[in-house]
Amino acid sequence: GGLHRGEMFVIGGATSTGKTAFALTLTSNLAKRGKKIMINSLEMGKSAVLRRLLVMETGINLFAKISHLSKDNLKEIKKVAKVIKSWDIKILKGEYSIKALQHQVSLYSPDIVIVDHLQLFPTKKAETRNLAIGEISRELKLLAEEFNLVMIVLSQFRRGACDKNRIPHLDDLRESGDIEQNADVVGLLYRKWLYDKEANRSEVDFYIAKNRNGEVGNDQLSFLDKKMKFYNMTK
Repeated sequence: GGLHRGEMFVIGGATSTGKTAFALTLTSNLAKRGKKIMINSLEMGKSAVLRRLLVMETGINLFAKISHLSKDNLKEIKKVAKVIKSWDIKILKGEYSIKALQHQVSLYSPDIVIVDHLQLFPTKKAETRNLAIGEISRELKLLAEEFNLVMIVLSQFRRGACDKNRIPHLDDLRESGDIEQNADVVGLLYRKWLYDKEANRSEVDFYIAKNRNGEVGNDQLSFLDKKMKFYNMTK
């Protein structure tokens, strides 16, 4: 278990499984332990990432109008915002090239880099999408090795990968072949409730489908919609 420097961890999941929430829960847990974290969010801007962290830490709905918030809410938000500001986190505006990301890493020297998400990197039209995404995943792995950091990369599943009777597999990673080959660890998120409304809404399975230097297996996590946060993430 645990996150090891020089390694690349790929976290796969279908849309609405909670990949970003998983990454931000990790961010919160690790930042509280003094880790230096860089988030390359290709999907959300800096203010959206910070808002998500605030929601996670307070449980207060910050997507409603500010006039709906009580004085106590505002007091709590101010207090928690101060704590988050003290964390050693660098949120990039979204670096869409490996070269630009490499430059930021060399300036900031993070312990951990989080990329959200792999399929949003642009590729040249002439290249086949599979080969291009595979090459980007290889470059991210090399970046982890070169700077001796932990690389956490979020990845989408191909469409229709899961249903209520089918748990995810490695080949469900979109444009997958090289992604799984380059990764040291692949974790797959599966939320049965998305396909079966009679299932437990807060239950999420986390399958370690590949682990180059350790065991594979399954962990059960709890996901709290209100906070957009995972629990039982002990590692």
